[in-house]
Amino acid sequence: MSGHLDRVTLEEAMARTQAVVVARPLEPEIRRIEIPLAPDGAHPPFGRIRHRFRVAEVLKGKLAAGEEIEVDNPSWGYDLIVHKKRYLEGVNKITIHESYESSITSEELRADPRRILLLNKTDEGWEFTCPGSSESLRRLPDVRRLMHK
Repeated sequence: MSGHLDRVTLEEAMARTQAVVVARPLEPEIRRIEIPLAPDGAHPPFGRIRHRFRVAEVLKGKLAAGEEIEVDNPSWGYDLIVHKKRYLEGVNKITIHESYESSITSEELRADPRRILLLNKTDEGWEFTCPGSSESLRRLPDVRRLMHK
């Protein structure tokens, strides 16, 4: 399986974001859900990753400060289908994903682990607007400006 990434800008991501929050990661930061492909375990399970946060501030959307949320990758369902096709049918597909390239640096996260999350609501909870759609607190003025466009 190979993949191709289409880069999404902050402006593009903000245009389709339902919720914007400042959040702090919880411990542990991720929860991995193993989805078996076959009862006999003959194939590797699919790993669904949910990122865990506590909302510090709500800039847009129907969330509350202090709320704990788990956030999915928006393409996890498609990735599961591709994983099944590969291992159960022997079909290797080229996948095309969107990706947001965050400006957050590791130094910033060490100094303050909070980040801005761009989210959408699904039937199962919250998901990133596109993979990687979190941003540095220093981009807060840009995010606020784009929210009011």
